[in-house]
Amino acid sequence: MMKRESKTAEWRRVSRQLKVEFQAMGITACELRLEGCWRNDWISFAHAVKRNAIRRDAERTDPESIWYVILCCVPCHQQIERLPKPEMRAAVIRVVEARTDRHGAAAGA
Repeated sequence: MMKRESKTAEWRRVSRQLKVEFQAMGITACELRLEGCWRNDWISFAHAVKRNAIRRDAERTDPESIWYVILCCVPCHQQIERLPKPEMRAAVIRVVEARTDRHGAAAGA
């Protein structure tokens, strides 16, 4: 039986692929743009759910998937992290759905 990839190793692999997909779509700056946004400085991926709720077996379009992300700067990421879980989830879903409307089948979903 093969050993399952660690969550950290899986996230490193997934994030490398997401970076390529996001760049191909021209998404290289914060998608949230909340008060105090740094735009394209210190950006990273943010999930719709907390780290311990990410489901590794979920489909890409499931908000609980490791693949379901938005690109955002540190201040915006910190702001949504402080929201109640349902509001954080809704904020990420809104961005992904708006992106999907613009780009069709989009990365991070």
